[in-house]
Amino acid sequence: MSEAERGSEEFVELSGKLEALLDNYSQFQESATETLMEHPDFDEADARRMLDRSLETGPRRRDGSN
Repeated sequence: MSEAERGSEEFVELSGKLEALLDNYSQFQESATETLMEHPDFDEADARRMLDRSLETGPRRRDGSN
C-alpha cells in the first residue's frame, strides 16, 4: 500500500471521527438548551436566542451544515 493510500485512509477515518464529534456536540448543545428552558427562572425567548446564536457560530461540518 502506498503512502498516499495510507494517508487517504487515515483522512477518511479522521473525517468520520470529526463528524461524530460534531454530531455529539450538537446533541449536547440541544440537550443543554432544553434543560435550561425547563428551569423556572429561565426565559424561553432567551433560550431560543442562545440556541440561534450557537447555531450561527458553532462548529460547522465541511458541507457547511451544523
